[in-house]
Amino acid sequence: MSKYMTIPAAAAAANVSHSTLRRQIAAGALPVIRVGGCVRVMDETLAAFMAAHEVSA
Repeated sequence: MSKYMTIPAAAAAANVSHSTLRRQIAAGALPVIRVGGCVRVMDETLAAFMAAHEVSA
């Protein structure tokens, strides 16, 4: 079952600031679910986003 996270929770899970996450959402790079005034990020969506932006060192 998917877990829905708030922006601060998703940012903590990704180890980035909530501002960074909000920029990605505003740019359309990270899909979110909006219900009323609430914004939620699915854990699976965040994991796919992180994997797609992985860079080898």
